[in-house]
Amino acid sequence: MLWGAAEIALADEALHASHRQIRADLAIAGHWAGAYLTQGHPKGGDTLNLYDNGALGEADLLAATRHHWSGLAPGALLRDLARQLQLGEQNSAGDPFGLGSSLGNSDATPHAFGLFITNALYERYGGSGKYQAFAQQQLNFALGANPWGSSFVAGAGSAFPRCMQSEIANLSGSLSGRGNIQLGAATDGPSGAGNFEGLGTVDGMRPCSAGHYKPFNTKVVAYEDNVVSWPSVEPAADYTANSLLAFALAAGSHGHHGHGR
Repeated sequence: MLWGAAEIALADEALHASHRQIRADLAIAGHWAGAYLTQGHPKGGDTLNLYDNGALGEADLLAATRHHWSGLAPGALLRDLARQLQLGEQNSAGDPFGLGSSLGNSDATPHAFGLFITNALYERYGGSGKYQAFAQQQLNFALGANPWGSSFVAGAGSAFPRCMQSEIANLSGSLSGRGNIQLGAATDGPSGAGNFEGLGTVDGMRPCSAGHYKPFNTKVVAYEDNVVSWPSVEPAADYTANSLLAFALAAGSHGHHGHGR
């Protein structure tokens, strides 16, 4: 609700709607922002991913309030973005690769991209560079700085998912990692070890397995590049949307820091 209301306010501003209309829409966005802030970010809570897009809503509301008042102080939104980054840092404690979400849960890749995005937006709207190194490590994790040494985005780096559980990639594409691949598709990456039990083929599926990742699995978490291993290598549109935003923000912020990028 927050994100949608903030988007409507931004659209009103772009279309030069009346100040009265903009203020009314921003008041609605401010209401839902207040509700989101009230939820807080307790230990074990979530950060930006396909199920929690609050950080994007907060950033859009910050953009919409540059020239209008929403009833909610911008500082409160910035502090909440910082709390999400702090939660990620807490989650990364003790992990040698610094992932800001707990390995073993699903959606490792979109959570990593989500934390990078959160920091980029935090800095864009006036936040400090305090979390920059942590955020960069999240991007690094998704692109290969992880226990398996593989990127989780098709075509990124030299080791990436080659045997995705995707009709496009499996039935129409190359299975060698070269040539006709589903370039840019983002996958889940590591997932709970129990998720890999009882997996099997479906009619017409082309057999495919790549890499030697099993030695790096644990009793808790695993990664497999195998067409049957949907917990690791099934690409998703929402994962990929997250990665594209992360890449766009990384490219846009290269060499620039602070407010107004």
